[in-house]
Amino acid sequence: MSNPSAEHPHTKVAFSTRCCPQWPAAEIVELAKRAQADGVEIELPSLEAAGSNQAFDILTRELDAQSVALAAVTLQISMPRVQEELKNLTDLLNRAADLGAGIFSLVDDALSPENATAAAHWMPQWLNPLADRAAERGITLAIQNSPAWPHGRDLWNLLERVDRPDVGVSWDLLQAMNTGETPTLAIAVLNTRLAHVHVADAKSAAGAGSIQLCPLGEGSIPLQAFMHRLQGIGYQGYVTYAAPSAIDAAHPAIGEMVSSAIAKLKHWLQPPVSHKKTVKHA
Repeated sequence: MSNPSAEHPHTKVAFSTRCCPQWPAAEIVELAKRAQADGVEIELPSLEAAGSNQAFDILTRELDAQSVALAAVTLQISMPRVQEELKNLTDLLNRAADLGAGIFSLVDDALSPENATAAAHWMPQWLNPLADRAAERGITLAIQNSPAWPHGRDLWNLLERVDRPDVGVSWDLLQAMNTGETPTLAIAVLNTRLAHVHVADAKSAAGAGSIQLCPLGEGSIPLQAFMHRLQGIGYQGYVTYAAPSAIDAAHPAIGEMVSSAIAKLKHWLQPPVSHKKTVKHA
């Protein structure tokens, strides 16, 4: 599967199937083309679902047929079980590489902070062979921030301990907001470790850690400042709109929200205009 966006060395904008998990493949692809997205990320709820998910195969075929890039594959995993599922996980990574994805991202939202140290201790046993395979296939393996590793410094230290400079970070701004991480601080800490970025927006609500989802640019996350800082470090990966499916109401509302988000992200990521003064000669 070809990746049409790969020819353009700039930050690319995509949306995730997290926004519309129940949509048919044809409608997802049609939305990508209508919104002028550079790609689509497929998010899978589990390794078991990936192996038996006909919708995954149908969507990847539809993306290929319509020349829409597969931006990334993100998979929910259970880190305590990864070692026993390594073969199936490697098979899925190979499928993602065959389909032209540039990022293969893993996240365990169920792992508690109390179990993070034990998970990190065993991580090299499965991360090393998986990262080696990713390097062979030309796809970047990334670990996403989660309750176990909520801050940029946590993920940086984790990847330093397992000694894998070729493994990146997939940074989810909504998850970061839930844990109080400053978006621009995360960029300063992670810098070249950043391999993929998920964005959505929300307003702080009553109650500790409570948030209310809202359209991009109308919430509490300083998105424009975040985009400008990304440009400042020369980031050229995908920025993916990934509002959770809690807002997945009527099709038209989701389509409009995704299209609006893509347009805003592209506007915010435009290179700054140079204003050079013209010197007049007498």
